[in-house]
Order: sequence, then structure tokens, then C-alpha cells
Amino acid sequence: MAWWGAAAALGALLVNLAETPVADEVREFDVRIHRAYDARAVQRALAGAVDRLADGECQQILTDFHDAEGRPLSERLGALGRSPQQQLKAIIFHDGFGTGQCRRRSVWASTWPGGQVVFVCSPQFAEQAAHEPFDAEAVLIHEMLHTLGLRENPPAPGDITNDVIRRCYPERTRFSAERAPR
Repeated sequence: MAWWGAAAALGALLVNLAETPVADEVREFDVRIHRAYDARAVQRALAGAVDRLADGECQQILTDFHDAEGRPLSERLGALGRSPQQQLKAIIFHDGFGTGQCRRRSVWASTWPGGQVVFVCSPQFAEQAAHEPFDAEAVLIHEMLHTLGLRENPPAPGDITNDVIRRCYPERTRFSAERAPR
């Protein structure tokens, strides 16, 4: 019967490790998500988004949208002296689980124009990222546009994401989820 105790202790340790973020896995980006599974989903989506943003056609999304003063987002990025990939890496991705916006299942992440923190609705983001990884990447690019000053309504959140998909994921036609995330 002593082996049951050792097995139970090992099982508890493995569960605990699965719920704890591993610093090496989230080092490239500033991902502050509590559960390791959710943090890895965000990390994978960010890595894919960085790859997409290396493409010149995808970078055109920065000239498609403008800030409140009517300037293309590419100008704001230039003023910061960053590439699109560097901008994505400069953002803090914080766990938004339980916050007001994240109480709605259709919201995967949120921020505000010019903000440098994106609140990731970790459970729904990780769930959807497992099924639609390109959509998860597109949502993070969408949020990056807000950090450069893009406002919403207009344009509608779903329109922003669909424009990101059009520019960065030409093999797809539109956002896959029934309801576009914000």
C-alpha cells in the first residue's frame, strides 16, 4: 500500500506542475498567465503571429488602420522605432480571467487604444486556440493594433479581425468562430 502514497504524491506533483507557468516557455514574450496550459497557448499564438508579421503583405495591416488623429498605425510604430514583431514582443499579455470583458465567452482578449497590456481571457483563448490556431494569432495581431492607437466601433471588432485575416492569412477567408472576438 505504500506505493499508493508515492503514486498519489507523484500525481499531485504532476498536476501542480501542469498548472504552474514555466519561465523558459514564456520567456520570449511577456506572458503573465497563471495556468501553464493557457500560457503555452498564448505563447504559441504569439510565435505564429510574429512569423506572419514578417510578411510584407501582413504588415500592410498597419497602413489599413489609423489612430484617432487619422494617422496610419505604421507611423506610430515608426515613431516607437519598432518593427511589428518588436511591438508584439513589447506588449505585456496578462491573465484577464474573471475580469469584466472576459466574462463574455465571445471575448478572447482586450486592451485599450495605446495601452501596453493585453488582457487575455485565458480559458476561452486557450480553448479556441486549440481548435483555430490561426484565429488566435489574428486576435493577438488585432490587439497589437489597439496598442498602436486603433479604436473600435468603428471599425467593428469582427471587421478588424477579418481584415487581419485577409492581409495575414490569405489562405483563409474570414474568422472561423461563430462570433468574432473583441
